[in-house]
Amino acid sequence: MQFLLRSLPTLALTITASAAITVDTVLVPMRDGIKLATDVYRDDSLPAGPVVLMRTPYDKAKAKASAEKMAGAGYVAVIQDCRGTHGSEGILIPYNNEGQDGYDSIEWVTRQAWCNGRVGMTGGSYVGAVQWQAAVEHPPGLVAIAPQATWSSFYRNL
Repeated sequence: MQFLLRSLPTLALTITASAAITVDTVLVPMRDGIKLATDVYRDDSLPAGPVVLMRTPYDKAKAKASAEKMAGAGYVAVIQDCRGTHGSEGILIPYNNEGQDGYDSIEWVTRQAWCNGRVGMTGGSYVGAVQWQAAVEHPPGLVAIAPQATWSSFYRNL
């Protein structure tokens, strides 16, 4: 037991030191030519992994801490500004393009070498609603959504 306790600080230091998270910002093209600003957080030592995608109108930079935690846990975190917000091109018309843009973004993600073909989405409020809109488009590779603090029926709620 004494050996184990003395080894824990070294083990924790080793795990922390090996997780060097990198961030790449790219412009992802949608089917109509509009490009959406997207940050990719990942541990470069992992060849490919499952992706957690967040599409937000609230500024992708605000999700940095969450994205770094996800990347440190072995996921690739992809955070994207919705159409017409912050670093993305186009005009934001709330909920108008989110299904198609979600589909196109997931399709782009699954073609990347760092993606193992499995994509999940997470987030709340508008970020939760865009998950429902992407899911209804049936993008290949989308295996899970975790919408929070949002609605599931646009007809009843809008």
